[in-house]
Amino acid sequence: MERLQGVEGVRPTAFSTAYTYHKMKTIVQDFVSEAISGGGRVLDVGCNRGYDLLRLSERYRSPDLRLYGLDVSRDDVRVAVERANSTNKPESFAFLLSVVEKIPFRDDAFDAIICSEVVEHLPDPDAALREISRVMRPGGVLALTTPNPGNRLHKLRKFLPGNLRAKTDEWREMQHEIDRNRRMAVGVNLPHISELSAKEWCEKCRVAGLQVTDVRRGSLLFGDPYLESRPVQWAAAVMADRLLDRISNDWSWQVLIKARKGAKTNEAARVV
Repeated sequence: MERLQGVEGVRPTAFSTAYTYHKMKTIVQDFVSEAISGGGRVLDVGCNRGYDLLRLSERYRSPDLRLYGLDVSRDDVRVAVERANSTNKPESFAFLLSVVEKIPFRDDAFDAIICSEVVEHLPDPDAALREISRVMRPGGVLALTTPNPGNRLHKLRKFLPGNLRAKTDEWREMQHEIDRNRRMAVGVNLPHISELSAKEWCEKCRVAGLQVTDVRRGSLLFGDPYLESRPVQWAAAVMADRLLDRISNDWSWQVLIKARKGAKTNEAARVV
């Protein structure tokens, strides 16, 4: 649970938020597993404090696995380095201060790339996806996660009881306040300025030379304060969430996209 602290303002005691992130990170790990199960090079763009790379290091013990992280926050990179140094194989990690629109690595350098909860913060996500495509080897895998503003749950929100809708508004304002405070602290642009539909993100991946091979949904709810104090209702929500996994890739505040780079990359996608 401690490793979730600092991720988009997650409170360490929020079990419903922890469920959301655990589910998301598990899917991300599944997306990239086939590309790195025997070793390889992984890049996490917008790595925050290294959470995804630490999980991969714990799961895969291959001495040939190399894990690289980029972030714009100097403090988060520092924490990620400290965490990597506390593992039993710190030489497997490298963390750099960099923007995703200009990744400081050669072409075709990585077997798998993680871009989790990043593109919605970028003024030019197309440039980021072109760079991701450039540094990914042919056949490599991208695990992309981002909010899903057009989901059906959001469309039905207006039908919620007044008190529950008010609680949702309260939670959203709390998140906005966290964004504002964190932006002042780290000096980067954190508000969501590029929220798009799942269909639009899939199209952007295609234009960047990446073929989408899987689309998944995140969790039904995200850190709802109403359910935080009602564990029975939260348990029912989790059951509904598991059912929706079987019947839809929508009804979620997040979308998770798996994309693969083909043997030949669209030439336009290689323009940085």
